[in-house]
Amino acid sequence: MTHAIISLTGKQFTVKEGTTFKVDSIDNIENIKVLGYSSDSSVFEFGAPFLENITVTLEKLDDRLDDKLRVARFRAKSRYRKNKSHRQPISIVKVISISKKGEEK
Repeated sequence: MTHAIISLTGKQFTVKEGTTFKVDSIDNIENIKVLGYSSDSSVFEFGAPFLENITVTLEKLDDRLDDKLRVARFRAKSRYRKNKSHRQPISIVKVISISKKGEEK
């Protein structure tokens, strides 16, 4: 099973082939930077800072809002309470393939 560490939307993710994960809302999935790669669990390659010969193919499945966060403020002994909520827009992304140039499956 191949693993990769990628940088997408300013955050780093550890991914495998076939996994889905959520990222901040993104329009196009083109500038994927690969930081690390492993074709088996014993050997892991790291770039300085990126690996150029590794390609990770992603597919955007859905755009939606994340779970609701409740933001509450209060001050003790003064009956002051305020509640707000927030739902962050996210994209659901699936890893199609992780491949290395010059390596066959």
